[in-house]
Amino acid sequence: MSEIITPGLEVFVSGSVREIDEVQALQAELEQLGCVLAHDWTTTRETMLAGKENKLAHPEEAARRAQLDLEAAARCDAFVYVAPQDPAHAPGTMVMELGAAVGARIARRSANLPVTPDIYFLGRFQNAGRLLLGYFSPEITVVETRLELFDRLGALTLAGRIPQGGQQSSDRS
Repeated sequence: MSEIITPGLEVFVSGSVREIDEVQALQAELEQLGCVLAHDWTTTRETMLAGKENKLAHPEEAARRAQLDLEAAARCDAFVYVAPQDPAHAPGTMVMELGAAVGARIARRSANLPVTPDIYFLGRFQNAGRLLLGYFSPEITVVETRLELFDRLGALTLAGRIPQGGQQSSDRS
């Protein structure tokens, strides 16, 4: 990405329901830096369909929400998966939105279209629960901190919080 964030950069932030506070905080920071949320799944906090029983009791609503998440993941400019803070709370499998974002990148590359979204795994692999092969995809850039993410997005240079050309994180930590 460029050193300066593009105003209106569309971002989708995904993560476990248990990480909703972290997801909301990151979304707020990204919006302050000029990003637009592709979809905010956290707005249904009061009616979150967490757990198998809730999804089975409301299959139409679960399907509607899943579709919104998948469409946003596939069309956004940047996709961020927030890794669990506590490995004990990690989902047992890779989130479907991450798979949709990776699939969109591969499909666009195959069609000779601009390759988006840029995909970021925010956190540490050690907190991912089961360490899935998909996390090592070359389509995914691992950043351990928000500052590294913002640097990758160019957001910090826009906000004047670091000099242009500031520190770059390595793709694999």
